[in-house]
Amino acid sequence: MKAKNVILGLGGLSVLGAGFYFYKQYQIASEVDFDFKNFKIDGASANNAVIAMDIVVDNKTNLDLKVYGVQLEAFLDEDKIGEVNNKTLTLLPKKSVSSVPLSINVNLSALGTSVSSIISNLNDARNAEISIKGSMDFGSGLIRVSNYKFDYRENLASLILQSI
Repeated sequence: MKAKNVILGLGGLSVLGAGFYFYKQYQIASEVDFDFKNFKIDGASANNAVIAMDIVVDNKTNLDLKVYGVQLEAFLDEDKIGEVNNKTLTLLPKKSVSSVPLSINVNLSALGTSVSSIISNLNDARNAEISIKGSMDFGSGLIRVSNYKFDYRENLASLILQSI
């Protein structure tokens, strides 16, 4: 009878230890570091442009994470210029920095302006701001972080100069 109780006690401690481990990994994943990099204008017509970028994610957990989806909206000053709902599965290896590539189709004609007018007048672009707001869903097996929010802002002239 004592051996059975010892085995049950050790099993209970093992389950408790595993639960604590995954809880700790969830806490680390919930505070993931990210940045937007590698902005470039991938293509442009008179009133539309495609802005490509990477979300660079620092996975500090001991688990391989998967990005299940990224939803974001892009704004020029306060006017919405595009959105992305990317459901491409992307692997974020444990203890590494990885990139999630994205591209936004930007419709400037809705703002009454064109790509060429913005590029040709960098003085106006110097005062304009691009902001990207959205969320990301990621996880690994037993843990999942949903709607991890991000808000990124960059000067439009800076993005244009990075693309040239």
